[in-house]
Amino acid sequence: ALTAVGCRFARRALLWGSEIRTASRMTASAPSPRPSSYSTGKVSAAACAATPKAGAKEPRTIAFAVNNSRETAAAFTWATANLIKPTDKVLLVHVSDRVSKDSGQRVLQTFADKCTRRQLCYSTVRVLNSVTAHAIADVCRSNPVDLCIMGSRGFGPIRRALLGSVSSATAQISDCPVMMVKRPKDSAGAFLKVLPRRVFFHADASEHSKAALRWAEGYLLDRDIDEVVLITVSRAPTGKFSQDDEWGRVQTELTYCDYRDSLARSGIDKVSRLSASGPPAEAVLRAASHNSCDVFVAGLAPGRPVFGEALAMHVAHNAPFPVVVVRAGGRCRWDVSERAGA
Repeated sequence: ALTAVGCRFARRALLWGSEIRTASRMTASAPSPRPSSYSTGKVSAAACAATPKAGAKEPRTIAFAVNNSRETAAAFTWATANLIKPTDKVLLVHVSDRVSKDSGQRVLQTFADKCTRRQLCYSTVRVLNSVTAHAIADVCRSNPVDLCIMGSRGFGPIRRALLGSVSSATAQISDCPVMMVKRPKDSAGAFLKVLPRRVFFHADASEHSKAALRWAEGYLLDRDIDEVVLITVSRAPTGKFSQDDEWGRVQTELTYCDYRDSLARSGIDKVSRLSASGPPAEAVLRAASHNSCDVFVAGLAPGRPVFGEALAMHVAHNAPFPVVVVRAGGRCRWDVSERAGA
């Protein structure tokens, strides 16, 4: 039995590594494969035909990976109550094999009916016979998607290694930000609105964290209803004066000021700060979990760390609240250089 488990673990590890390496070799010039099946849903909302007001932001395109799991149903309920606006365009994506072709169509129809009842503009994409994570990433790459939302089962490291995690794999290879939403232990919690939202960020000097903040300023934060909480992490106090520790505190203060000024330029003035100490991943997760976090936005650096896991993935795997993973280097229309030159 132990030998069988070991072989299965090794096979999963090889497949996982192959999937990440294949995604990292994709270039901007490489054409995205077309889905095996593509169909457009009925436009049932007036928002699809409505023209945005002068000065208003361009409507977002939000992809939603759907299946028949309870986690996906809970994630859809949470997203429609707390994130998706009537002006957004929803892209329902389902990946299935040819054996379950009919059941896949029923899944898409179920969520299409939910969009119709909520007066949302939607379209559907069905992909046949493909690796789920790659298929979702390819659909997001071939469409102007601003955010991809996925339900997450919340597996621990062992079950995630043995059984795999589609949401985790998609977050690490997708060009657009991916939101992972877990089903709450109390099923009624998925139906409660959390507006106004408390959106948390890890305020550090890394470029991928700054990219996550810039994306959120353009496509997530609402100046009227959102409160932003910036978490700064410092070393645990040693009781002795150290020039490196003093410089670290100065750098932390400067980074916090940069984040606060950037939010102020975007018109967001509800900003508060949390200070934590210790290992960054554990400190950030602990601070967010103990202070009523509704949404956490984290930047993910390209590549994979040699030891352990990146802070963004650690929070996404262990947090009970929704987490948006913004992968640095992704080819998205929200890219800062493109927006600056527009």
